Amino acid sequence: MKKTILLVAGLLALAGSMYGQTPPERRYDVTFSSGNTYESLGAGATEIPFDANWTDTVSGPVNLVMGFRYQNTPVNTISIESLGGLTMNSTPLDGLGHIMGIAMEYASKGRAKISYELTGSAGSRIFKVEYKNMGRENDATGNDTLNYQIWLHEADNAIEYRAGYNNVPDTVFAQLISDLMSGKDVVTIGLAGNNGDSLGTDLDASFMHVVKDMGSQVFDTAFWISDLESNPLLYADYLIYGTYPAEGSVIRFAPKTGGVNIGKIDFNLATVYPNPSSNGRFNIQLKEQLQDARLMVYDITGKVVYSQEVKGQSTIIDLSHLSTGQYIGKLLSKTKTGVFKLVKE
Repeated sequence: MKKTILLVAGLLALAGSMYGQTPPERRYDVTFSSGNTYESLGAGATEIPFDANWTDTVSGPVNLVMGFRYQNTPVNTISIESLGGLTMNSTPLDGLGHIMGIAMEYASKGRAKISYELTGSAGSRIFKVEYKNMGRENDATGNDTLNYQIWLHEADNAIEYRAGYNNVPDTVFAQLISDLMSGKDVVTIGLAGNNGDSLGTDLDASFMHVVKDMGSQVFDTAFWISDLESNPLLYADYLIYGTYPAEGSVIRFAPKTGGVNIGKIDFNLATVYPNPSSNGRFNIQLKEQLQDARLMVYDITGKVVYSQEVKGQSTIIDLSHLSTGQYIGKLLSKTKTGVFKLVKE
């Protein structure tokens, strides 16, 4: 299903409203760090016996013999997916996985191993899953290798994705929707959830809480999967992390406690008028002053067609030189980014 969602995002035309439903509640704070030490699991780790043709397959349930809650729901068993994620309590979300992990089209290539182990003492145990010496489905040479782990923390119910060694160049990974359409590999990093204290089972009623590498910063956002399907170019870009995280990177999701987050994406950051515009000129009125902000406009293939600095709360986009049609505007700043649709008649 991960592959299907991303393919839909790349191929569907724009449709639906600008903002869709009310954005889902983010129940986790996300932090990003680099330069951490990566260590493989110990010799006592249990290997998952996937078949040789293991693409998009799921293990049987593994008993979780420690206290852990996901979306404020006690977790008793975990099923481990070959695409990089975990399913809780044997309640599949149409193949998506509740804990999505560092998800991509992995392949065994005859050498990959997926193992798990429980470390620590009662009250502070960590359940660890390691994806080791993974190949890529699209690697013709069979030499590409990627490693990462998922850690579930008993002490605070936090979830960590910890990246290890990889020898795959950034150029093979999609950073824009146009890259996805040209066949580059897509890395998706995040969680899946739904309203209430329960585990999602209905894909159409679920949302994604995903992380994106913006070069100098890492952002997170959440949106309903149904909004992605009806208006993909407004949301699909945030499914694409951008690269495979460098060795030593740790992306941590912790239940909200009011702490400091990484940058947020605010879909209601600005007012845009007139929209549609008959002459290609749009007024952008920010709802707050942004620091070091830049405005980018993309066509429907994901290509940047306009860019300018934003120094005040009011600015004008002049797309008079472009063809009529639909475009995507994106505001980027040190702490926030916002996205909106532009229509030139």
